[in-house]
Amino acid sequence: MTAGFGAAVLMLAASAATAAGPYRCTLTKGCGTSDCGSDAPIEAVLTPTREGWALESASDIAGTFAEIMGDGEARHFVSVDIDEDANAVALLSLFEGGAAFLSIHGTFLAPSAGTYSGQCTRETS
Repeated sequence: MTAGFGAAVLMLAASAATAAGPYRCTLTKGCGTSDCGSDAPIEAVLTPTREGWALESASDIAGTFAEIMGDGEARHFVSVDIDEDANAVALLSLFEGGAAFLSIHGTFLAPSAGTYSGQCTRETS
């Protein structure tokens, strides 16, 4: 593959992401944590950008996600900058019908993982 062709493929992938609309998500902490389900719901927006997808919330959860696979029934995204101080990674899965799951793994005070579940719906213009 030539360098020019590879750059064109990356530009097409970025333009496809920016052509898609954002997702509005409501997630609650699930089990696998010390307090299953005790947190208030997290309201977040997953927005397409030139670099991939940006997840932003009013809480401390924010990161840049790359879509790693999708088949129309499910889309999966990964982030390596969700919490750089904890050397954390995240996997976000969105399913047809709106079901969503977010898993964050890192060294917070000790190696641990947090899982969240809820709904993400695509915003339409």
